[in-house]
Amino acid sequence: SQEECCSHKGQSYYLGDFVYIDPADESNEPTIMCIEYFEEKNDEDYFTGLQFLRPNETFHSPTHKFLRQEVFL
Repeated sequence: SQEECCSHKGQSYYLGDFVYIDPADESNEPTIMCIEYFEEKNDEDYFTGLQFLRPNETFHSPTHKFLRQEVFL
Protein backbone atom coordinates (compact mmCIF):
# COMPACT_ATOMS: atom_id res chain seq x y z
CA SER A 1 0.00 0.00 0.00
CA GLN A 2 1.19 3.48 -0.82
CA GLU A 3 1.87 5.75 2.13
CA GLU A 4 1.10 9.46 1.98
CA CYS A 5 3.70 10.49 4.57
CA CYS A 6 7.20 9.49 5.61
CA SER A 7 9.37 10.75 8.48
CA HIS A 8 13.16 10.98 8.46
CA LYS A 9 15.32 12.49 11.22
CA GLY A 10 12.33 14.20 12.79
CA GLN A 11 11.15 15.78 9.50
CA SER A 12 7.88 14.69 7.86
CA TYR A 13 7.59 14.50 4.07
CA TYR A 14 4.30 14.23 2.18
CA LEU A 15 3.31 13.30 -1.36
CA GLY A 16 3.60 16.41 -3.53
CA ASP A 17 6.31 18.04 -1.38
CA PHE A 18 9.21 19.70 -3.18
CA VAL A 19 12.59 18.78 -1.67
CA TYR A 20 16.25 19.55 -2.25
CA ILE A 21 18.60 16.56 -2.63
CA ASP A 22 22.20 17.19 -1.60
CA PRO A 23 24.61 16.97 -4.54
CA ALA A 24 27.40 14.38 -4.70
CA ASP A 25 30.01 17.16 -4.66
CA GLU A 26 29.84 20.65 -3.18
CA SER A 27 30.47 22.42 -6.50
CA ASN A 28 26.92 21.64 -7.74
CA GLU A 29 23.57 22.99 -6.59
CA PRO A 30 21.06 20.68 -4.85
CA THR A 31 18.67 18.72 -7.06
CA ILE A 32 15.01 19.76 -6.88
CA MET A 33 12.45 16.93 -6.72
CA CYS A 34 8.70 16.60 -6.23
CA ILE A 35 7.77 13.47 -4.24
CA GLU A 36 5.39 11.14 -6.13
CA TYR A 37 5.43 8.05 -3.91
CA PHE A 38 7.25 6.35 -1.04
CA GLU A 39 8.53 2.81 -0.87
CA GLU A 40 10.48 0.60 1.49
CA LYS A 41 13.31 -1.69 0.35
CA ASN A 42 15.54 -3.72 2.65
CA ASP A 43 14.13 -1.91 5.73
CA GLU A 44 15.07 1.52 4.26
CA ASP A 45 12.65 4.22 3.14
CA TYR A 46 12.93 5.65 -0.38
CA PHE A 47 10.92 8.07 -2.45
CA THR A 48 10.49 8.51 -6.17
CA GLY A 49 9.51 11.68 -7.91
CA LEU A 50 9.92 14.22 -10.65
CA GLN A 51 13.33 15.86 -11.03
CA PHE A 52 13.64 19.48 -12.10
CA LEU A 53 16.64 20.87 -14.00
CA ARG A 54 18.13 24.35 -14.00
CA PRO A 55 18.99 26.05 -17.33
CA ASN A 56 22.72 25.36 -16.85
CA GLU A 57 21.91 21.63 -16.65
CA THR A 58 20.19 21.57 -20.07
CA PHE A 59 21.17 22.08 -23.71
CA HIS A 60 19.98 25.36 -25.24
CA SER A 61 21.17 28.06 -27.63
CA PRO A 62 23.70 30.45 -26.07
CA THR A 63 21.45 33.46 -26.76
CA HIS A 64 18.40 32.02 -24.98
CA LYS A 65 17.30 34.07 -21.96
CA PHE A 66 15.76 32.50 -18.85
CA LEU A 67 13.70 33.81 -15.97
CA ARG A 68 15.44 34.10 -12.61
CA GLN A 69 15.14 30.75 -10.79
CA GLU A 70 13.49 29.06 -13.81
CA VAL A 71 13.55 25.25 -13.76
CA PHE A 72 12.41 22.56 -16.21
CA LEU A 73 10.58 19.31 -15.63
